[in-house]
Amino acid sequence: MVEPRKPSLLSLHLLVLEGIAEALSSKVIAALANLAATCRALYGIATPILYHQPQGWSERRLALYRTLAKRPELARRVRVLRLDFDEGHSGFPENEDDRALLLDLAARHGWSKALQAAVTMENGRLPARWEDDDAHDLLTSLLIAMCPNVEKLSAGLGYIAFFALLQPATLPRLKDVYVTHIDTEMGSYLYSLNRLYLAAPNIEVFTSAMAAGVGDTDLPLGNVRDLRLDWSCISTGCLRTLLRSCPQLESFAYDANGPTVGEEQFNAGSVRKLLLRYAPRLKHLHVDLREGYEMIEWAEDEDNGDDGNDPQPSPGFSSLSCLETLTVDPGVLNDWDIQQPVAALFPQSLRSLTLLRAYPKSSAKLNDDQLKAFASTARDFLPNLQHINFVQEY
Repeated sequence: MVEPRKPSLLSLHLLVLEGIAEALSSKVIAALANLAATCRALYGIATPILYHQPQGWSERRLALYRTLAKRPELARRVRVLRLDFDEGHSGFPENEDDRALLLDLAARHGWSKALQAAVTMENGRLPARWEDDDAHDLLTSLLIAMCPNVEKLSAGLGYIAFFALLQPATLPRLKDVYVTHIDTEMGSYLYSLNRLYLAAPNIEVFTSAMAAGVGDTDLPLGNVRDLRLDWSCISTGCLRTLLRSCPQLESFAYDANGPTVGEEQFNAGSVRKLLLRYAPRLKHLHVDLREGYEMIEWAEDEDNGDDGNDPQPSPGFSSLSCLETLTVDPGVLNDWDIQQPVAALFPQSLRSLTLLRAYPKSSAKLNDDQLKAFASTARDFLPNLQHINFVQEY
């Protein structure tokens, strides 16, 4: 008597197996990796899916580079790419094989001229080593350029020119970008990312941590709808350039970090004027200047946000008639007329309001008691308000 065959995962249809692998990749990536290690057949099914979002590669970027350079079909699978700065990196390329692979890639993708401009070559040969920042930037550029279908990117940036190998319109699916500065002080200058903006013309969500400047020339960010600057310090002129560069902006968030990052910090009055001028249809706003108030007091930036004959905005953010959610520290409302009701600071469209505790050294006219009193009656003044929160902690 022939014993019945035991059920096997491999007896399932290929599409079913791929569906299982996709489901595991979105929930328990380690389980999918373990499944891939069980046999050759499952390895072949799981590996391409694992490369949708390479795991654990932040400290092993060189290994990821070698894999993607040799297997471009996996590079085309990458959708989410995270490239943090690796402080233990010893230089790139590390050996003759890496250098030969890099030259071959450059020739294959048309990067040869860009590569020659990015590094100093001797007799057509790459140097055996170069400085860590240069190596980091080149490897970051390579990994991004090798993944033409990436949709979400997170990258740590050095002090030098960034993304040297990126070519215009080569990352059409990239819509979500997060960039951060690699050091604990100073910051990044967003105009230096121009090659990234041109390579990815469809960016919709852009976040920068530790931004120190933007420049005077508009950036090609015409499709950005969600803009966030964390732990940053930029001037009024830089804020103007940034908002002017994003005509479709629907959400803007800014957290100040003071002189640790930059040299000039825009003030509360200028941000309201510039938002009304360049983002009047804004729906979501977060402004926290508490770490920047002492800097604002001694800054020499005399730009108050006025642009020609623009009308003066109403107190607070009431001029932003489409605003639905607002998180703000009271110091940003410091031109409020004490004779006016607090409700005059906010638009009637507001649905959610979070008031941060005032920074002790700011010139905020609204004290905690006034804010608490307003919170208890806010819905009487703002008919669409559904949620109000007063954050006590600083």
